[in-house]
Amino acid sequence: MTLPHITTKQQEILLLLYKFRFLNRTQIQTLLHHKNTKNINTWLQDLTQKNYLEKIIDNTTKLNTTPYKYYLSTNGIKFLKTQPICKKEYLTKLYKEAKRSEQFIDRCLFIANIYIYLHQKYENIPGFAFYTQSDYTPSGIIKEIFPHCVFRKKENQPYFVVELFADTMPRFAIRTRIALYTTFFVQEGWTKNEQLPNILFICPDQKMEKYMIKFTNKIYQEESMRLNIFVTTKDQVAKQSIEGEIWKKIE
Repeated sequence: MTLPHITTKQQEILLLLYKFRFLNRTQIQTLLHHKNTKNINTWLQDLTQKNYLEKIIDNTTKLNTTPYKYYLSTNGIKFLKTQPICKKEYLTKLYKEAKRSEQFIDRCLFIANIYIYLHQKYENIPGFAFYTQSDYTPSGIIKEIFPHCVFRKKENQPYFVVELFADTMPRFAIRTRIALYTTFFVQEGWTKNEQLPNILFICPDQKMEKYMIKFTNKIYQEESMRLNIFVTTKDQVAKQSIEGEIWKKIE
């Protein structure tokens, strides 16, 4: 079966949703570097009508001023199967997007905002790179910890590895996750090829931030090791950006 015709720009939108999973209209327009909102809305409406995309309408406010959120639908996934850049191991997850939680969707939008900020600042800098979970090589070493995103600002600089912790995450799961990070990055598999990264833990609130600092310090004392681990809250990143003066280094 032949898929309905779409433009090159519309194909770009599908690839962006492969990378970030969920995006709102404003983010899509920014990522396409396109100033005409009318054109963006026309493309998105066409993609939705042709079953490439689904949209989420926010009915919580009467004014309906919140931009629609979009995710891939059946024809969108079929299109991505024809793209060499898209990994089949990840494509099967996309069929379940309609069942994703608000927390999952919010995290995707949050990561996209981090990328937009960094891309606008570093896109012309040699070595700039930004990877989401959809970009990881399925057999690559980073899959062992599967962080939410990884980026590098310039060539020959260490990577930044970002983990967002959910407010519903139980403390035993937080401890397990921190311990995984502290053992992974001292393994030869990483250190023989890369510098130690800057690990950025983003917490939902200050209560978890304090707990994370306390538990990581305990690991440091028991294992006599140190990594470049920094913590902050999601609210602080949203207010001041990923590069704001908001990070506390765990010593």
